[in-house]
Amino acid sequence: MAKCLNVNLPEYKALKNVYQTDINTANIINNWQSLNNVDTFPTVIEAQDFVSNQKLAFSLRQRQFSEALLNNLRREKIGHSYQGSFYINNSNPTTREYDEMFLSANLKRLKRYLAINNIPENRVTIERTAKTYRLVVNEDMFSAKDLIESSRSWDTPRARAVVMHLKRMFPQVNVQMLSVAKAKMIFESLPAYKKADVPFDQVKSFIWMVLLT
Repeated sequence: MAKCLNVNLPEYKALKNVYQTDINTANIINNWQSLNNVDTFPTVIEAQDFVSNQKLAFSLRQRQFSEALLNNLRREKIGHSYQGSFYINNSNPTTREYDEMFLSANLKRLKRYLAINNIPENRVTIERTAKTYRLVVNEDMFSAKDLIESSRSWDTPRARAVVMHLKRMFPQVNVQMLSVAKAKMIFESLPAYKKADVPFDQVKSFIWMVLLT
């Protein structure tokens, strides 16, 4: 919780002269105090070191996220690295020869992967080359929200993509998306012997089928 800061103290005024606004100054003071578990104000030098370290740490997280993204795309066989650059796979897996159809399919897979994982397309640059696409990750554009793992978990955008995929794979099956409240009601209505003895908020998934006659 943010503390009420005495804006009349010389230490506060010295920091505000550097960071201009009360919001910026208060954020730096509160975060610095929280990190160091103290109630005193940082000096200007301490605050500058703190801000610099925070930016460096965030930049490192951006780089790690960028590397993880490329590793995942490589693992999914969407693309590969070559001479320091990353390219979308363009060959037919059977013949190992260039095939524009497979290139287009992998480009679609890339965009679908980004969408499912809540990564905006502008976080990458896709450049057409003679026979493929070069992928450049704009790691400096990753926001704090992008780096939060929960933003890429089982949320609404991802659920929509999965449901649409299920409908395409099994058109004869009626697949519906339910609200959390509805899913909780269904789970709690199941007989005790058919479900784990855990609270609903700890349930990762469960099967509920309705057989129509």
